[in-house]
Amino acid sequence: MIGALVLAWLLVRESKDSTIDSRIDFYGVALSAGSVFLLILAIIEGNTHGWTSVRILGFFSGAGFLIILFILAELISPSPLIDPNFFKNRTFTVGILVRFAAGFGYVPVVLMSTIYLQTFMKRSPIEAGLMFLPAGVIIVIATPFWGRIINFVGPRWPMIIGMLFTGFASLLWLRFDATSGYGDLMISLALASLGGTAAFVTTTGVTVSYTHLR
Repeated sequence: MIGALVLAWLLVRESKDSTIDSRIDFYGVALSAGSVFLLILAIIEGNTHGWTSVRILGFFSGAGFLIILFILAELISPSPLIDPNFFKNRTFTVGILVRFAAGFGYVPVVLMSTIYLQTFMKRSPIEAGLMFLPAGVIIVIATPFWGRIINFVGPRWPMIIGMLFTGFASLLWLRFDATSGYGDLMISLALASLGGTAAFVTTTGVTVSYTHLR
């Protein structure tokens, strides 16, 4: 990380768009941060207090209320944190939805795999990290691969494949139990890694291209 910071400082030229409004959307920042905080708090404490308890339902309700206020604030803000006009473009909107859908399948697999390795397989944090290396290798190889595939077939099929792979990877967790081994885990991680890179590379290209063209 330190090396990356040094290289960025030495090699990346400073650039900025002087035509845009540089004011900070403080309301948007506060409302988005508050909604995420309440949502994460509800998820973390759900098992402890019960998912239908007043406390947890209150956290979820509060997060939903702040999200609604955030959307309204962005619609009227002169310098919104997220420009609502972006979503008028179908390509941009589809890209965001695909990224959310793929992430909904990918992130739980990675998170639960970490917990599984340390809780059920009794691995230390370092050992669990090393056991993630094959998934990391897949991501490194698959990222440029999907970039080339997009140049030939376009973004649609990589998006579909990405959602299918990450969705199937998360569904595999329904059959996991304390007797499942590392091989079972790696199948799910491999599918999530392949699908995640397909969806993330594609949606990044689609959304960034739109914002630049705009």
